[in-house]
Amino acid sequence: MKGMMIAVALLVGASATALAAERQTLTVRAWDHRTSEQDYRTRDPGWSSTTCAAYSDGVSCNTFGYPASESTGAVYHFAQVVLDEQTKTAYKLSRTARWVWSNMDELKDGDYYTAEISGKEMRIHLQRGGNMGKKVTVKYRIVDVRPYTFPAPVQAP
Repeated sequence: MKGMMIAVALLVGASATALAAERQTLTVRAWDHRTSEQDYRTRDPGWSSTTCAAYSDGVSCNTFGYPASESTGAVYHFAQVVLDEQTKTAYKLSRTARWVWSNMDELKDGDYYTAEISGKEMRIHLQRGGNMGKKVTVKYRIVDVRPYTFPAPVQAP
């Protein structure tokens, strides 16, 4: 039993080491961004329900229901280009939200941010509202990675 616990501890330690090795920390500069909005509609066809009761002198029925309805919403797409000036690499990033108040377009073009890359995701750390604001982490999907020569020729789609 003691040997099994040691083996499990070694596996957990090895997994944590592997995850730390996969995560890359870098400083990026926000270069360009684009925001787009796509509206959509959903329709509820409505429904009704009828219940009936039989009595000695007849039948009594009641119908209850909801009318058909339609609602609208929007999906917000954000594209961001950031540069790692140390390695001369440009990253095209993407993010999607279903509400306008998401912390999506927080990066200011030209400013520098600490970022972490893990697989196909980049997490960018920033402070909402400037240097006295709340610390937040914004997660993006990495769409494209390519080298650049300054000034960077890459722009957000």
